[in-house]
Amino acid sequence: MEPLEELTDELAALHRGQGVRTGDIHRLIGPALMAALQLEDPLSPVQARDYLISGLVAGIRTLPPRQATVFEFASGLKSAEPTMAARLDRAASELDRDTRTLRRWLEKANVGVAIYLMRNHGHAEVEASGHPRRDDWYIESMWVEADLRARQPVFRIQKSLFPTVGGATQLTEPISLPPHPAESLGDISVAISGGARLIEVRRSGPSLWMTQLSLPAPMRVGEIVTFGLECTLPARDWMAPMSVFTPIRPTREFRCTVHFGSPMVAKRAWILRNALPNFFGVEPMTPLAEEIDLAADVPVDVRFTNPLPGLTSGIQWAWADDAP
Repeated sequence: MEPLEELTDELAALHRGQGVRTGDIHRLIGPALMAALQLEDPLSPVQARDYLISGLVAGIRTLPPRQATVFEFASGLKSAEPTMAARLDRAASELDRDTRTLRRWLEKANVGVAIYLMRNHGHAEVEASGHPRRDDWYIESMWVEADLRARQPVFRIQKSLFPTVGGATQLTEPISLPPHPAESLGDISVAISGGARLIEVRRSGPSLWMTQLSLPAPMRVGEIVTFGLECTLPARDWMAPMSVFTPIRPTREFRCTVHFGSPMVAKRAWILRNALPNFFGVEPMTPLAEEIDLAADVPVDVRFTNPLPGLTSGIQWAWADDAP
């Protein structure tokens, strides 16, 4: 049997039963996967699961969207049903396709992930220390809601993380604000939801504040962690006229909502998609920015799929001349 065919067959076998949620998943990693992931016995169940899922997630990112979704469901990464058939039924409902079509897509997805693992995983991902060079998690979804209807702007952030390495118990979340003389957040209110606990807020630069959070339990590979953060500013002059996100980690979806109120506090607004960062400017960050038709009391709501790391996506605006 050819190496690619052997690896593809082992990936197909992983989808059976509970998939990657199987308690003894380390026993299901065959020799081809062991070689592709550069794993050696003895390997603890936790280590095996972490390395396996990290490799799968990296491979999934190279697939076409529908194949990626089918692989996530089939493997158990995105669904907890006890059988592959049940998980594919859920995928069929989400993708509005019959399961026969999904099985064909899954066969192609298995080959695609296998090719990625053979070409890209292993030693190239490992530092001299032996520790894998990979993100501890990627962002499954992030929703930022900016409410400008009151004199004190409120930003609500809902974030779901997909851990690819287990064990993390704390997170550090950045808040970007225009340069301000205050040495502490002072009258800015920061609240955390979703079971996380706020440890501290500290200034990290002229326009960057870091919030350190404690999770209720250590991260586990493949189990999504969701939490919320709400930040209330004393006044609008504490903020720039934008609600944007510049990812430093892989991000599957970013949703941005802005409430401009009535009368509207903005005279113009535009959408930024993977723009070069130019924080706190007034004019659009890019001449390709998409103008938004504003209507009183109608929130602007935009979704971005796979925003590019290091580039900025979101909504930017110009304050109305008579904005209070």
